Amino acid sequence: MFANQFNWDVLSFDEAVARHGMLREGLERLLPKNGVKKEIGSKIAGFLQDAWNECMGAGETDNVMASALRGVVPIDYVPLLQMRSGIPATYLLVRLCELLIIAAMRDGKDIDDDLILRTLVQEAFADFEKRRKTTEKMEEGFGFDRADAWAEMRQVEDRSGEVDKLMLEIAQLAGRMYKAFDYSPIPSKCKDPQEVDGVETGGEIDRMLDDEKASIGIDPEVTVRVSEDRANQFKMAGESTKSRGPLVIAIDESGSMHGHREIWSKACAVALTRVALQEGRLVRIVHFSTVTDVHDVRAGNADDMLLVAQSHCGGGTDIDTALATSLTQVQNLANDNMEGADIVFITDGLDNYSKHHFDKMVSLGIQLWTVAIDVDIQAISKGGRSQYGGAPWLYDYARAYVHISDATIRGNGDGAISAAVQLRDCALDNVTREANGQP
Repeated sequence: MFANQFNWDVLSFDEAVARHGMLREGLERLLPKNGVKKEIGSKIAGFLQDAWNECMGAGETDNVMASALRGVVPIDYVPLLQMRSGIPATYLLVRLCELLIIAAMRDGKDIDDDLILRTLVQEAFADFEKRRKTTEKMEEGFGFDRADAWAEMRQVEDRSGEVDKLMLEIAQLAGRMYKAFDYSPIPSKCKDPQEVDGVETGGEIDRMLDDEKASIGIDPEVTVRVSEDRANQFKMAGESTKSRGPLVIAIDESGSMHGHREIWSKACAVALTRVALQEGRLVRIVHFSTVTDVHDVRAGNADDMLLVAQSHCGGGTDIDTALATSLTQVQNLANDNMEGADIVFITDGLDNYSKHHFDKMVSLGIQLWTVAIDVDIQAISKGGRSQYGGAPWLYDYARAYVHISDATIRGNGDGAISAAVQLRDCALDNVTREANGQP
């Protein structure tokens, strides 16, 4: 018998059917209304119950199904099968159910035969292996833990039960981008004094030498040195991670973005989001076309991360609306005591949008990173012409501007990765602004 690897009270087969919709749907195929004879349906249901008990390390083990599983499934797969109340095991059982039905109904095979049963288990396990490898790609790309990756798989399947090709391509590219970011926290001087480590010059009054501090407002020369960060102060030992603000990522999801442009932009958003969450920062996504849709990505929430890639607005491009929504989100975050948000704006379109949004960014100390896919906003800023028309502000006001051609991102080659790395600093160097709103 496969041991109960997690030493917990496992779900009974009936409890598993009630909890796991996929298993319940599999059993519904055994009903006579679907053309399965009652005695065959009952026999297959019994096999599935035996398979569940074996995978979970419970129930009787002296049966042909338990023996077939032990002869096919490596023992080191047992913890995986039992994960998240048996979600991976459910995938194995559902595929086995399909094969048993085909063998009994279409092929007329005697599914009680030990050799035939083992052959069917081998085929089901081979399909399970493909699913495991696909799930690992989703895990690596979206930063899921293994249990979350398996739990989310149904969310990315098409009607045939295959993983959606677009989601898989986004996951694979996002994983490569994240690795290329080579992320590590950037240390800074510790703001909380812990240990004196000599003397330095600066303007932090709480660290100044006693004679300097006593002379402030009395000795004009000392006052000038303080204002110019040249006063003598204690040097403190220790480092801490910089305080970082939230990140607002606006993603163009108009009709023209579908295909390789969508894969690149969504993968980049996922990779940047993973970095920001590691910094303990909130990420707010603004999906836009002529409308907008906003959602937060919370650390440890797989549904939130998956939604970054799954959202599809469609239609045309309204940059004014997208900018207005992005600015509103920055202000809403500040009102909730999450100041210092910056905006990453990804688009493949141009529009006659308003300059006042960018003036507002400057007044609030908001930094903008613009990604232009196959439209050169920089050329417009320099007086060039575009068949799309448009305004230059997304270039003129951007702290960083990345122009990417279709040729660069098509095929998800090294150029697509390099283009994403250019945006790394927007996630790594975003630092919460001071109360005066200065960058």
